[in-house]
Amino acid sequence: MQVKLGERILAGLSPKATPYEIRDTAVTGLVLRVQPSGIMTYYCEFRNTQGERIESSSVEQILFRSVRPKMKH
Repeated sequence: MQVKLGERILAGLSPKATPYEIRDTAVTGLVLRVQPSGIMTYYCEFRNTQGERIESSSVEQILFRSVRPKMKH
């Protein structure tokens, strides 16, 4: 799913039987993964020859509005 992530979107998300990801349309590479437990984790996704992906932080640790500016650098 691709949407412009924001606090209203985050508030409306709920866990499902399997993990799912939402990609931000405003910042390339910003991904939010929602686990069946309800834990939400941001990822900074980048492409290289190994297809590596770096975990940024859980939603509980940071406010969403602080993630997007960091991803733009």
